[in-house]
Amino acid sequence: MKQVKFEPGKILALYATFFQAYMSFYRYSTGSQEEFITYFNEKNDEMNCLRDFIERCLQENINIEFRKYPATGFIERLYTRCLKKDSLSEFELCTAAYFCKEILQVISCPSVEAIRQTKFIYDFNPFSRNILSGHLTRQEVYNAECIDYFYHSFYYTCFSLKEILASKKRLRSIYSTLIYL
Repeated sequence: MKQVKFEPGKILALYATFFQAYMSFYRYSTGSQEEFITYFNEKNDEMNCLRDFIERCLQENINIEFRKYPATGFIERLYTRCLKKDSLSEFELCTAAYFCKEILQVISCPSVEAIRQTKFIYDFNPFSRNILSGHLTRQEVYNAECIDYFYHSFYYTCFSLKEILASKKRLRSIYSTLIYL
């Protein structure tokens, strides 16, 4: 199986962008279509990340299609985390590129029906938890899930993709420190 190497931080950016899209799609019904489109048009780093994975898949001559993955065990995830941290297999890349393509299609013309028809909504968690999180440390997964998303709660401090990629330690909000006082 062919392994495709990525520069450090690309898989973290993909995981964070997928989480942001998932949470934004979930919150879409509370906002308007114009606000949703405007929100994602302002997110240049995230949109570039999605386009980069699609382009990389095309450069490697890999078909962009959804491939269902079996659940991985602890040993497989540990092996991935230790030895294949900055590379994705051909199967992982084609599924990631498929999700990127679906996200870009929904963002260009959002509707509740379009969101419900995507495989991304239903297969995001198994793919991200079993496949992508295996390439990241727990701290990176925690930081990636602190990304800002459409109509997030104001009691929950969110960070931009640049802040997440630049952080070397666990990101904390002012509210999480107040809880422990």
